[in-house]
Amino acid sequence: MSTLTTADTVRVPTAIGRFGLHFIEMCVVMCMGGALLDAAIFSGLALLGYPNVAADAPALAIFIITFDFVAVMAGYMALRRHPMQHNLEMSGSTAIGGILLMVALWLGWIPATAYIAWYKLFAFACTPLCVLMFVVMLARFDHYGGRIGSAAAATSAGPYTCSMHPEVRRARPGACPVCGMTLVRRDET
Repeated sequence: MSTLTTADTVRVPTAIGRFGLHFIEMCVVMCMGGALLDAAIFSGLALLGYPNVAADAPALAIFIITFDFVAVMAGYMALRRHPMQHNLEMSGSTAIGGILLMVALWLGWIPATAYIAWYKLFAFACTPLCVLMFVVMLARFDHYGGRIGSAAAATSAGPYTCSMHPEVRRARPGACPVCGMTLVRRDET
């Protein structure tokens, strides 16, 4: 990674706003993508003769829902070219959250009879998993919001920038000093 300069920093409102937008974006992607995968999988199971997996095997239904959330999150972060470490943190926290939901179900802390349809389990799981994602993102605030500083005028403007941190500009390709994502060539217009 290249060195971080004062030109690579942002003011507090910018960092908080950027963090909030990334959180909303990732929650929407995870929940909407998970819902689409869940609908396809549970419809397919119904066609195969298992019309109500959530009522018959709620832990399995939570596993399927969690797997879909993880697959969507990992795919989206890979598509956005997040570093593997951050992808594993986000996807892994979602998987751990799903496991905790299954344990809570087995211990009777979640009444299985209250969630007899897959979409009810999905709606139940989406909120705590998004909260867990928020906590993980908060631990990596610089990655999702940017480094807070004086935001001095860019001194090393170049054609390469970070897709998450546009204040980072370099003359050569490389990795973003804030988040580690690969710098991309920006369009000169």
